[in-house]
Amino acid sequence: MDAVFVALGGRREGLAAKTQVELSPDAFFEAPFSFMLEVDELQHFTPYKAQALLAYPPASRVGFDMAEYLALCDEHSEEALRHGAPGYHRPTKDFPFPNGRDAQRAYLDAFRDLLPPEHALHPTLRIPVLRASVPEPEVEQRLEAYLCRWGDAHT
Repeated sequence: MDAVFVALGGRREGLAAKTQVELSPDAFFEAPFSFMLEVDELQHFTPYKAQALLAYPPASRVGFDMAEYLALCDEHSEEALRHGAPGYHRPTKDFPFPNGRDAQRAYLDAFRDLLPPEHALHPTLRIPVLRASVPEPEVEQRLEAYLCRWGDAHT
């Protein structure tokens, strides 16, 4: 996590001043599945997300296609940085620079990606949603592929 924090330009004194909170995923599937689900909209595909992904340890177990996510960041970074309400990209205590909130989002996503396998959970399943709605068959296909990949541990 430290490598991700440093890669994103985080400030340790700002991080130390923050209140600790629990990460809440979009959904959590209890045993026998034991995994988190994250639905990633446009604001997740910034250059900061790409920097964070590139700082993940090479042997990281993730529940999404890393190459696909890097390509989506490359394709949508400019739009993602323009997207959102005023204050959406404000500085934060831990990332005190313009678009600091975007860096913080990428850092918090890294917790959701890297920590579950360290705590006897399966990797977090991420589904990119870059349009108003995702066709149900696409979501079903991604979920089925995920369960097939990690299914041996679900029995």
